[in-house]
Amino acid sequence: VGAATFNLLVSTFAKVGDLTTAEQLLTKMEAAQVDATSPTYNALISACARRGDIQRAEEWMERMAGAGTTADVASYSALVHACAKANDLTRAESWVRKMEVAGI
Repeated sequence: VGAATFNLLVSTFAKVGDLTTAEQLLTKMEAAQVDATSPTYNALISACARRGDIQRAEEWMERMAGAGTTADVASYSALVHACAKANDLTRAESWVRKMEVAGI
């Protein structure tokens, strides 16, 4: 299975709210040494944001950085959304500052 197929599957499962399957697919993708793109990680970060699960969204952001994939405006926006949904404005501001530092 190639990167495009993995990316499509991860994104689809994340969008329908099946975060567990999406995460398992990304783990398989990494194990197969198939590079995930920022949209792949963003799908997971956004799914966490929709649930208001800041910690899990942040973990995926860290994992994306650890994999050498660069976060983009969608990555940071999803994290800010997760913080807002959880009513954690201080944390949201922190992510906005990190986005600015990253030059986004």
